[in-house]
Amino acid sequence: ENDVCGDRLVLHVKRSADDRVAACGFQVYGCPASLACGSALTELLTGLTAEGCGELTAADVMGAVGGLEGGRAHAAELAESAVHELVRAWRADDDPPTGPSGNLEDRVDTGASPR
Repeated sequence: ENDVCGDRLVLHVKRSADDRVAACGFQVYGCPASLACGSALTELLTGLTAEGCGELTAADVMGAVGGLEGGRAHAAELAESAVHELVRAWRADDDPPTGPSGNLEDRVDTGASPR
């Protein structure tokens, strides 16, 4: 866990039958900047394939929230870390769990901010 701030992002993703992000939700344990970046991340991910998700960067997230001042770049890095973990889990999962809606579901937890 991060000794400085301990920020954590849990990302919940539902995949469609054509292997795109159909819906996305998040939980953030941390500062307001991490909350804003988690929210922006859900908008950025919706509709993307694993390949598209893998192309998202912290800079994309920062742009989506209008920039981050001071030492708040860690919030965008946390979001990027969650995306990398999502893509890793997505590619490794040959038989993902199916939720009540029939959509494939993934959950990733960043643990702590990568600062």
